[in-house]
Amino acid sequence: MRCDGIHQDAEFTSFLMSNMKSESMNTALEAALRLKACEVADLEAAIREFEGMASALDRQIKAEEDRIGIKDPVLVAYSNFAKSAIQRRDNLRASAASLKGKLEEALRERDNALEQLNRADVPALTQARVARPRSA
Repeated sequence: MRCDGIHQDAEFTSFLMSNMKSESMNTALEAALRLKACEVADLEAAIREFEGMASALDRQIKAEEDRIGIKDPVLVAYSNFAKSAIQRRDNLRASAASLKGKLEEALRERDNALEQLNRADVPALTQARVARPRSA
């Protein structure tokens, strides 16, 4: 599921819901839940991609170190390619860690949206169409 450029903050969602009648509020709640589920899916995909790229760089670094026979990055003769790959890998890991924090927030927001939808007494069929909380 991709959201591509769609982002809505909690304040805007709250404003919309406060200005709607109860019938259309269910629709707004469903939309908010779908939006949060989409955001969670995007964050999870980005984290997986960053971690995969970091693992690939780990393999490239090891191969380069094996090829040149020098494994200590502080030595003058250490490979510039390996130094650059280490920096890129570390940046990817830092980005993934940052996204994990955003993911936890998005999961909380999604769970809150699901809770609001449940409180609105929406039929079970509607609830089955939206994302369920991820198991830990």
